[in-house]
Amino acid sequence: MAPPEKRPEKPVQATIQVQSRIAQSFEGPLPHPAVIEGYEKLHPGAAALFFRLFEEQAKKRMEEERVYVHAETTAMLRGQVFGFALAFGGLVAGFTLALLDRPTEAIAAIVIGIAPVASSLISSIRAKKEK
Repeated sequence: MAPPEKRPEKPVQATIQVQSRIAQSFEGPLPHPAVIEGYEKLHPGAAALFFRLFEEQAKKRMEEERVYVHAETTAMLRGQVFGFALAFGGLVAGFTLALLDRPTEAIAAIVIGIAPVASSLISSIRAKKEK
């Protein structure tokens, strides 16, 4: 067997490629300051317009929230007053019927008056336990 031929060595070339990616994120009710600056360059006064519109929108949202909270509070109070009136009416009717010697109707009136209040209380307690 003949010895293998030696080939001249070729230099190896390597290419390194580096990539970088920069990602930016911005969250907020207003555009990024660089965006506002760009609009200001295109249209002088745009930044003031952005801020004025933002202030108007914020005032509108706060007023809507105030009205909503007031309406919700009023509805809750109304529900409590009606619930109390129903329970109190049931108790008065029940005791009146008991005084008139009508025990079955008296018990029914008391149960009907107190059942919604008891049901609401039980569901409220359960909801607090689930949280």
